[in-house]
Formats: sequence, C-alpha cells, structure tokens
Amino acid sequence: MNAKDVEHAAISVSFLLRLAHNLTVVARDSSPDIDVQQHREACNEPIHHITSYALALNENQQPYSAAEFVEVLESIAQTWGIEGALRWAWRTSVVGSDR
Repeated sequence: MNAKDVEHAAISVSFLLRLAHNLTVVARDSSPDIDVQQHREACNEPIHHITSYALALNENQQPYSAAEFVEVLESIAQTWGIEGALRWAWRTSVVGSDR
C-alpha cells in the first residue's frame, strides 16, 4: 500500500466498502491447510475496523488519520497472519476504485 493509495482511500467511503467486500471474499477461502473458522475470525477483525471507519467518514467524522488507519489494519493483519490477504484486498479495491 503506497501513500497515494492511502490518501485516496481515506476519503472514499466506496473504496472502504470495496475493501471490506474483498475481505469477505478472502474469508471464504477454504484451503485444506487453514483452519476455516480461525481464518474467518481473522478476516472479520479488519472488516470491523474498515466498516467503522467508513461509517464515521459517511457522517463527516474522521476518528484518526489515513496513516493511522492503515497502521491499525496492518497491525491486525500481522497479529492474525493475514498480511497477504489484506494486501490482495487492498490492491483489488484500488484497481476497482474511481480514481
């Protein structure tokens, strides 16, 4: 995730909704080498933060900066071991964005 993408995402509710949607796609992964329930719980954590941030922006509030938001997401992804999933969801969301 680069700085330009972070800046754009911070002001776009539709980007955040795409990001949350793409993480639901990731959460459905049922590869035999993963614990499906734990994987879904892991994906749910960033989805919660993404949708909360989108709701705040939709109500003209910004609880924290875009950089802080990304740090939170990256920390969650690292804690739960879903860094690759978050990067994929982010890239896919940026490609689909209206910039």
